[in-house]
Amino acid sequence: MSVLHEVKDCRQVRGELPRRWFSGDNLDLIVWCNKIGVPVGFQFCYQDRRTERALTWKPETGFQHTTVDDGESSPGLRYKRTPVLNPDGPIDFPRLQKLFALAGSNLPADIAEFVATRLAEPPQLVKS
Repeated sequence: MSVLHEVKDCRQVRGELPRRWFSGDNLDLIVWCNKIGVPVGFQFCYQDRRTERALTWKPETGFQHTTVDDGESSPGLRYKRTPVLNPDGPIDFPRLQKLFALAGSNLPADIAEFVATRLAEPPQLVKS
């Protein structure tokens, strides 16, 4: 099982909230923080049957579940395209809760608690 470790000096996007990035084998967690470093949103990326998926939670939109088109599957292109998120179907919350509990053991306590709390929210809050 992959444990998430922080990627130092991750790229920040001008005009967006500061982000922290945690990565492991086939898992990534991006956490957006407010100006004083409190987590306010996240994106948990994981592999499912050879397809990368992303579960994003932001206060203004709630959950969004997407597949990740990595930009590499277009025949004839010499260069990788920018990855794109496409709407996806139902979420296996119990599976993601277990996956996160195992992978997130190394995370700072405030971030681990923030994500775990959101993952425990009722599934009817999910938007595709």
